[in-house]
This record gives sequence, C-alpha cells and structure tokens, in this order.
Amino acid sequence: FLRSANGHFVTFDAIQFGPRTEPLAINSSSVITGWGDDGEGGIDGFVRSPGGAEELFAVAGAQGSQANAINDSGVIVGYEFSDGGGDEGFERDTSGSVSLIKLPFTNTFSNATGINAAGQVTGYYTDNAGINHGWVGVP
Repeated sequence: FLRSANGHFVTFDAIQFGPRTEPLAINSSSVITGWGDDGEGGIDGFVRSPGGAEELFAVAGAQGSQANAINDSGVIVGYEFSDGGGDEGFERDTSGSVSLIKLPFTNTFSNATGINAAGQVTGYYTDNAGINHGWVGVP
C-alpha cells in the first residue's frame, strides 16, 4: 500500500505479479520500488510511478531480482539470485540499465540495501565463514 501524508491509503498489486507484491522503498517523488512473485516461481523487481504505471525489471541470467532502495534520482539497488548461489547486489540506473556490483573481497552473498542522493550504496555481504559484514560503495 501507499499512505499519503494526509493519511489516505492506496492499495496496489504490480499487475504482472501473482500472489505477492512487496514494495520496499519510496523516494521523495513518490516512485516506489520492490519485488513481486510472478506466480510461476519467478521473482522480479518493479518500479511504480506516482501515477500508477509499473515496470518490471530483472538482472539478465538471474533466477530473480529484488529491489531494496531507490534514491531521489531514481537509481535503484537490490540483489539478484540464482539456484547456483553467487548472489550479488545490483544497481539499476535511470535509463533502466542494470549492472552487478562486484565487491573487492571474497564473499558468498552480497546485497545492496540502500542508496543516497550522492550515489553511495550500502549493503552487506557474507564471507566464507558465514559471517555478515556491512559495506559502503562510493561512486
């Protein structure tokens, strides 16, 4: 759902999705991002404009994509996953181009969880011992 400043609620389902739509972030322009289940075992990210138009997106070759955050410029971050592991964070620019965020250290999983106006990305990764660590990426 979307709750306005005056307390009104609007519910929505990303129209292409099956049983789940999970919005996770909204920017100051009321653009929403998150993920949804397509009803066939796939998960894709979505971006929803203030007028209600929705666009699905995915990382090429991944089983699924989860969008976690959006900044005021419209850049989205999240992570992609597959059955084979090697899950990685991604960044989707305002043109819709998606690129993986390659961390400079060994990990078994990484997730981009936030992005600010300057384009700095925060997230976490799991090392080979199964311990999670935070990271900050500076453009």
